[in-house]
Amino acid sequence: MRTFLKMLNDPRIQSWADAVLGALEADHPYKKFVIAPLVSTDVDAHSDRFKPAQVREAAETLRGQYINYKHDLSIQPIGKALETATFEMPDGHLWAIAIVGFFDVETGSSYAKFSAAGVELDQLEALPEPALNALMEDQPSEPAVSVIYSVREISASRMSEPAVAAPPFVQLRGNAFRKAVDADAIIQIFLPIALGIPILTKIMEKPAEAFWAWFQDSLLPKIVGTRVFLVFSPGPYRIELHMTASDGIQAKAAASLVKAASLALSLAERIHANAGLHRLVYKYTPSRERWEPAFAVTERLGVITDAPVLITAEQLESMKGFSVGGNYTTDEK
Repeated sequence: MRTFLKMLNDPRIQSWADAVLGALEADHPYKKFVIAPLVSTDVDAHSDRFKPAQVREAAETLRGQYINYKHDLSIQPIGKALETATFEMPDGHLWAIAIVGFFDVETGSSYAKFSAAGVELDQLEALPEPALNALMEDQPSEPAVSVIYSVREISASRMSEPAVAAPPFVQLRGNAFRKAVDADAIIQIFLPIALGIPILTKIMEKPAEAFWAWFQDSLLPKIVGTRVFLVFSPGPYRIELHMTASDGIQAKAAASLVKAASLALSLAERIHANAGLHRLVYKYTPSRERWEPAFAVTERLGVITDAPVLITAEQLESMKGFSVGGNYTTDEK
């Protein structure tokens, strides 16, 4: 019998789960609950084994984090790790366990709309220059861009030419992330807002020109089929612009990136003022040939989105793994 099935019959875990669920408010947004193993000192489906201190750290770090369907960070979260704890099993292995609450992904009734945060998307305009200048007060004065990719999915040789052509302030780094189940290759690019917002690029005009020329001419042609996440952190929240480097799409998406970043920053500031923003995701929609807000994760309204989830209950039931905070999976041997 699998270790995680034995967990379901462990009276310690059942008692803990009953206490967690009993403390929930009556109007909670969750449709179902699952006892989910996260990481352990045993070997898991990814051939990973964690030290006891790492298992305890994972339990602390992942408490309250949102759940991603099949590790896809471009889809609005489908649930939340309501509580976590560690338990030593009879075989001596230490496990980090979560009580996961899943949203109603079929009807979308668990999600608030952007309008609940005081935002009308069809009336969104860029922030005025004074507001942008105020944001820049806490931003770095020198450009610094970090490009991170998984060496399990993207070889270092594939990135060698972009690395040579990169401006001196762009650093490329391969990381041995845990490989996600069914995940596409992903490159994350962390950059200051002064390289992505039209008015602010005047502050770093030459670095901005150099970065975007390298991005379109040197990087994108080498990573066709790869999903690209451009990440800005202009405040206590992060903005992500997601696109796929594909022939025929990448040029149109890249050409409108700067305008999209400007509108995303405006939307982020408005959501943050009304709901406490943690994360805002914009995606490029090829069929509509434009960038659109996908979802936001907020402090006071939870996950907000105007987009359908397009996940059925059957898909959710058959899901073999999911990630918490984008890092860990419940999939197990």
